[in-house]
Amino acid sequence: MRSKVTACRKPRHVLVADDGSENAARARAFAVMLAAATGARFTAVYVREPTESQEEAHGKLAATL
Repeated sequence: MRSKVTACRKPRHVLVADDGSENAARARAFAVMLAAATGARFTAVYVREPTESQEEAHGKLAATL
């Protein structure tokens, strides 16, 4: 039995986790495009190592923007 494909709903909110890595930068870019294309809200959460200072974390994130 085949299931019927129904129309997809647009997301209302896009959430992306970012650790400063290259993969996270690609995910963030995709999430921004998705949010812009659908009119959704966009939220990014930056995740850092517990031993990393806030300044180090900001430096890593700024390097990927």
